Amino acid sequence: MKIVVLDSGLNINSSLAKEMNFNGGVEIYEEEGKVKIRYDAIDDLGHGTSVASYIKKLYSECEIIPVKIISNNMLANTNVMCTALEYIYRNISCDIINISAGVVSCDEKNRLHNICKLLVKRNTIIVAAYDNGGAVSFPATFDCVIGVDGVREKWATNQFKKVQHNISDYVFALKETRLPSLDDQIEICSGNSFIAPIVTAKVARLISMGHNTFEQVVAQLDSEASALYSNRKYINRQIPFKINRAIVFPYNKEMRVIAHNEDLLGFIIHNYFDLKYSGNVGKIKLGSENNANTKIIRDFDALDWSENFDTVILGHTSIMSNALGRNIEFEIINMCKKYGKQLFSCHDIRFYNDSLNGLKYYCPYVDINPKPEFIKMHVAGAPVLGIVGTGGNQGKFTIQLGLRRELLSRGYNLAQLGTEPTAQLFGMDCVYPMGHESSVYPKGFDAVLELNHMMSYMDNKNPDIIMFGNQANTVPFHVGGPQDYPVVQHELILGCQADAYILCVSEDATMQYIKRIISYLEGVYNSKVIAVVLSTLSTKYRWSTVSSGYSEMSPCIKDKFMIELAQNFNLPIFALNDENLYYDLTDLIIEFFS
Repeated sequence: MKIVVLDSGLNINSSLAKEMNFNGGVEIYEEEGKVKIRYDAIDDLGHGTSVASYIKKLYSECEIIPVKIISNNMLANTNVMCTALEYIYRNISCDIINISAGVVSCDEKNRLHNICKLLVKRNTIIVAAYDNGGAVSFPATFDCVIGVDGVREKWATNQFKKVQHNISDYVFALKETRLPSLDDQIEICSGNSFIAPIVTAKVARLISMGHNTFEQVVAQLDSEASALYSNRKYINRQIPFKINRAIVFPYNKEMRVIAHNEDLLGFIIHNYFDLKYSGNVGKIKLGSENNANTKIIRDFDALDWSENFDTVILGHTSIMSNALGRNIEFEIINMCKKYGKQLFSCHDIRFYNDSLNGLKYYCPYVDINPKPEFIKMHVAGAPVLGIVGTGGNQGKFTIQLGLRRELLSRGYNLAQLGTEPTAQLFGMDCVYPMGHESSVYPKGFDAVLELNHMMSYMDNKNPDIIMFGNQANTVPFHVGGPQDYPVVQHELILGCQADAYILCVSEDATMQYIKRIISYLEGVYNSKVIAVVLSTLSTKYRWSTVSSGYSEMSPCIKDKFMIELAQNFNLPIFALNDENLYYDLTDLIIEFFS
């Protein structure tokens, strides 16, 4: 039975090394950005010696083959891990590979997964430990690897549980074990690293009993597991029908974004509609540089439902419904059913229950899910960019769409999470509708966990970059009412773990307030604000109605504010109406992440 121990090597003064006549082994390491191999490596950490000694203690009838990938307490990166497994595949015939290590932020998942599958195909079983800190780690999480995790529970000796929904993951009770380390000094060892040898020895016994394939070993482990360890299988909700030709109602803020970015939709807009009381009916929806078509906004109450469209895109209508004393949502649901139209609703309409029977509909929402026992947090391997701001109505979603257009046009594989309910209409991968009339129901850590699932879903697509956008402000402007506490924004930032941010600012934001936001963004995680974009909408507060209006900022005020921003922050400063904004921002993003 040959067992490769992929770890920190083997100490030449250990009893195991002397028994093996070991004078040095293979090491895969990275130096100056290049992966190199040497053949005289020894353990300078002690971890690999303890792991190898434990395997030998638990299953003495084996040959240990140390391969070093960890040095001076530095964990292997993806490239080193992949190269080591590729080396083993080409040069070492073995039955089991024990990996009491892993990569948390994996930037070459396909390569790592492929080499693991090749090893399993030749009947080499891989046993890998999960990260001790609770993160998803690779290759333990792969479905072709036996992943092992530990919990501090008082279970019976040899008891372990199978992780629900995972093909080959198992949980064991953590315990302390005295093992030889450097120069045979005894160390008290614990953690997932030392559960892996227990499983490796168990797998070795199964192989010796004739369970030779990965599938046979997993089936036997499943039969021996005492119970299931609860786990949630994340399913990303998608629009369940194809939209070919749609109408849009009402013509409000969120729908104007659709009007200005029709080129990013995968379908045709038949027309835009509003109620006559809105003041929009009869106005011309002008074309833009991205969409040359012009349309006249029509009266929704005069709509001929037999017209050539298959879907209604319905925005939020509660304010106008309350003002008019009519349930506009319910009216539209019934008309869609009557005329066989599909309904995309920005508002969560599930409470209509039986009234939705027979209707093809979709509304974005994030529900509360039971918290599982097996919780692993994903760390993205792809770079993550966040678009955040000092307040509302700054064009943050417009910037996300502009960057989407530019990145896709340059051939980049973009994954994107949108916080506007219309995000999926533009092809974004995930939606977290936390804005007006939010349909995000989890709170606190549960919300962070949902966002982390979404980030994992996108990262597993192996994108070149992941982008998300926030709503409204980022930190409190002052101490005040409930609306002044950006709790959901904080949850989003915790859940998405951005590497870099583009900060949108308005003229009503003080330099001190902007500094506080930058300090916050760069302090929550090891992140960097790489640019500031000034919204060119000028806010006009109305003391008489405790409200505000917006108008285009004058060139003089804009230039003055941009100079002040440049003087206070050593960052590239842009204006939202800059002609080459998205081209220049994309260049900056590529340069930062290169």
